[in-house]
Amino acid sequence: MADLPTHTIVFEILTRLPAKDVGRSKSVCKQWYALLSTQDFVRTHCSRSVVSSNQRVLLIDDLTCSVRPIICNNNDYGPSSIVTFPFHHQNNDVSILSHLNGLLCVCLNHTYELLLWNPTTTAFKHLIIDGWSHITQGF
Repeated sequence: MADLPTHTIVFEILTRLPAKDVGRSKSVCKQWYALLSTQDFVRTHCSRSVVSSNQRVLLIDDLTCSVRPIICNNNDYGPSSIVTFPFHHQNNDVSILSHLNGLLCVCLNHTYELLLWNPTTTAFKHLIIDGWSHITQGF
């Protein structure tokens, strides 16, 4: 594998994996995380997906969050729909830790709060973890 060019691994092999496996592959190393997070990779992966219709991508930047449909025939994004975070946050404060069937596990970095968020309905729930306050006090 070390002899294969990174581009071949990323764009010819990983773009053909199911999204769940791509998510797992992001934890291999920082380089893979960066490559698998690029817009080019997302577009190519979605265009090769078995289910190409009705796919959306969630884009989060400093102040806004938007959902954009993916147009598979030209690997581009359609017009965006702005999604307002339904919870209090600060700039660069929202980290997506995990996802499952459209639900996102979100961490608010300034408070270490964990939330379960559905960006489609904007519903969210705070996740309470016993003993968490003892863990975060050490930071």
